[in-house]
Amino acid sequence: MSECSQHCLLCHEQSSHKSYFEEDILKKTPYELVNGKKRNIGHLKVFGCKCYNNGKESLGKFNEKTDVGIFLGYSLSSHAHRIYNKRLMIVEESIHVIFYETNHAKKSCRGR
Repeated sequence: MSECSQHCLLCHEQSSHKSYFEEDILKKTPYELVNGKKRNIGHLKVFGCKCYNNGKESLGKFNEKTDVGIFLGYSLSSHAHRIYNKRLMIVEESIHVIFYETNHAKKSCRGR
């Protein structure tokens, strides 16, 4: 074999090894590399969607049971959700939240 053909063969082996390495290792998250499976993110909610906060402390006889709000994110200090309450016009944290995540709600969240 000539030196040129050996060099081409070596380059081909390196490139095939590189593509295997890129496909298998570089495209995986650290969680996938350690645990061998993808992480479940089904519990995450869509930001900016309509939600209902039903965690009122003092509920009067004729008061509404829930407040309509917009989901802003997750609390940094607890397992609560951060919600903009439209009636009170404040940002509050609550764990008693019902999310309205239909296709119609997702479209209205983007302002369309």
